[in-house]
Amino acid sequence: MRRFTKVMAMVAALTLLLSAVGTSGEAANRVFIRIPTASMGGSFYPAGSVIASLINDKLGKEGVVASAQESGGSPENINMMAKGEAEAAVLLASVVVDAYNGRGAFKDKPYKDLRMITVLWPNVVQMVVTEKSGIRSYRDLKGKRVSVGQLGSGTEPNTIAALDGAGMTYKDILPEFLGFSQSADAIKDGRIVAAQLSGGIPHPSVLDLFASRVGARLLSMTQDEVKRACELHPEFSEFTIPANTYPGQDYAVRTIATTTALGIRKDIPEDLVYKITKTIFENLDYIHKSYSGLEYMSLEHAIPGLVAPLHAGAVRYFKERGIKIPENLIPPEYKG
Repeated sequence: MRRFTKVMAMVAALTLLLSAVGTSGEAANRVFIRIPTASMGGSFYPAGSVIASLINDKLGKEGVVASAQESGGSPENINMMAKGEAEAAVLLASVVVDAYNGRGAFKDKPYKDLRMITVLWPNVVQMVVTEKSGIRSYRDLKGKRVSVGQLGSGTEPNTIAALDGAGMTYKDILPEFLGFSQSADAIKDGRIVAAQLSGGIPHPSVLDLFASRVGARLLSMTQDEVKRACELHPEFSEFTIPANTYPGQDYAVRTIATTTALGIRKDIPEDLVYKITKTIFENLDYIHKSYSGLEYMSLEHAIPGLVAPLHAGAVRYFKERGIKIPENLIPPEYKG
């Protein structure tokens, strides 16, 4: 997975380099689609890289230049979109619902020009501990040093939701605000005993820990903890991580999940977003083979779990395919 990430980073860098070469006339005809994702070592960056690569391959001849970018996560991605510094982004639903409705970190600053293209996968809360720590439940995390995700990332709200389910807050633990790769390294070095590494399954950093010699283990939530978390955070639902998702994980894990989606700005032309949506769903075999974290993607899974309106271009494509779209996901600018 680390090799994949390095290769995709090189591809993204080469794309940007090539996009800077050529005549001024050629540059004027290009349409750039910048896709911020999250930190290296997670699910967002490889997913964004695969989608950008596909767009370049299929729509490059029409002047579309897409690139995935490492970022601080969903809150930063949305701020970049709002400032015109990104056209699209990989986004966590728990952050999208706050941004679109002006809640949480976006209080009194709703971003109503945020639109969606498709759900990518369930974003699963994954609390990793070590066997030698003796931690067997969320309540056992009390007083322990736990990585909760980077400050301002999409991982942190997921950790808060899980802790809420257990009736806990940051006051009950010693929180460390680390990225995915940093968290995995800190567990290996013994600097922390647990890390919440939410994302698709299998998650690259969780795979890394299970493949190492630290004796990784995933914590299950109790049924009551799941129920409480979902009542407090309706964008989450119960999720089971199947046994054998990770090497040596011979048990199922009860947890919670929200969704990860591909978002885009409202002002991106409808025809272009239609072509991007069509390109994605006509090349699902390529997407599934390129990154296992995107195997969930399908027309059946494209809509459920979205918490902000679709882009008009995506609506047009899904309607052509006979996909039923809830009224609350059809944007006011759609004239079909």
